[in-house]
Amino acid sequence: MRNILLVGALAMGLAATACSRPKDTGASSPKEKANLPTRPNLAAKSVAEKFPDGTWSVEGLLKKARDLVNKEVTVRGFVVQADLCKPDAPCSVVPSVTLVDDLSNAKRRLVVVGSDRAQDLSGLAVKSPQTLTGKMAMWSPDGRMINMDGILVLNPPAPPADAAATAQAGSPPAASPAVKK
Repeated sequence: MRNILLVGALAMGLAATACSRPKDTGASSPKEKANLPTRPNLAAKSVAEKFPDGTWSVEGLLKKARDLVNKEVTVRGFVVQADLCKPDAPCSVVPSVTLVDDLSNAKRRLVVVGSDRAQDLSGLAVKSPQTLTGKMAMWSPDGRMINMDGILVLNPPAPPADAAATAQAGSPPAASPAVKK
């Protein structure tokens, strides 16, 4: 029993002397300075809902899409993608283009479709800025594309000027004059 008490007292004495040693504060070694890059700005750029002329931004329009269903709107953005069909070829996709506010940071995307499948969207080139007018919807006119964030259905194209004039007169289009030889 004495041996156990002697060993225990010796262990406690060693532990007390080990804990009471003065700690090295590192004053003898020079402190190295870290060479770090500047802190990046992680704040997201805010995009205005509307431009000063009253045209909607893509993000602003998508935020308010449910309130604007079946209302005519004008939106401005860049075409980031075009899913178009070749002329006179069978097509399995709904012809559409996708608009974004910023080509380098495409957060919110607005799908744009024609008022019918025959409407030509080929003039909307990728990476081109566009200002488009149409009605907001949740699905395409043929019902083949559904997007609960919102779809812009373009207005039908205006008829050609000569067809519009004959339609107003109520008469069939005049035949072209025959060429005499």
